[in-house]
Amino acid sequence: MPSSRLFVAISRASRRNALFWRGRALAARPRLPLDEPSLGLSPLLVEQIFGMILAINHQGATVFLVEQNARMTLALAHHGYLIQKGEIVGSGSAAQLRESALVRHACLTA
Repeated sequence: MPSSRLFVAISRASRRNALFWRGRALAARPRLPLDEPSLGLSPLLVEQIFGMILAINHQGATVFLVEQNARMTLALAHHGYLIQKGEIVGSGSAAQLRESALVRHACLTA
């Protein structure tokens, strides 16, 4: 099987799996904890994952997201915390955190 076909097959399976879990998560409007959902993914998949997280939130689920991709996270978060070495060193609305010198220095300088 050519590698491009293998990629498409994996991609379709991943989408079906993601849709299954999304539907299951929305069934009871739960709080949805996600730990580093973008870790190790390509930029395209990161955008897709964050799009699904935003859609889940817009449908009424609370999403608790632990993520090191501060740019993407603060683009869709309502409220956030900055944790360094196990301690909360900053908190506020996403807009406040984006403007915070501490957050910009620790997370947004790449």
